[in-house]
Amino acid sequence: MTSKDKINLLIEISEADRKHVMLYVAFCFAIPAIVVSDIDPTGLSAPMGWLLIVATVALFVAGASFFRYGQAISHARISAIGEIMSDSVEGVRNTLFGVTEKHGRRVSIWADNKSYFYIGQALLWLGIGAFSAFFIWRINLETGVNLGLCPCP
Repeated sequence: MTSKDKINLLIEISEADRKHVMLYVAFCFAIPAIVVSDIDPTGLSAPMGWLLIVATVALFVAGASFFRYGQAISHARISAIGEIMSDSVEGVRNTLFGVTEKHGRRVSIWADNKSYFYIGQALLWLGIGAFSAFFIWRINLETGVNLGLCPCP
């Protein structure tokens, strides 16, 4: 495998990671936008309104957190341009995935930015859970059939 092939492989892996994260971003912003646009908030009870607010805010903040992680990946790719132009496989690897010097310690892009990804994951599941509870509660209220999954009257 030539150095050019290795550099292309590293760039492809980085791009696949960025695309994966951007799918999370799209999901986190699209789902609340679609759901909220179809709901009349004036007819909701207070608990249902709060569930809707929690779900929407959780998914929007998750989307912003994932976006910040995706930004870190993009910044690393831009930083790697000099290494790519000099045909340095080791430099590209260190810039995209490896270790860099920061404040006297060796860290990776993942080590510096994984909290954004983990926060996004936690809030994504909170948002999905809150939307699920909202819809189960709404189905129970609209159909009059208590599925036993929520404290509906």
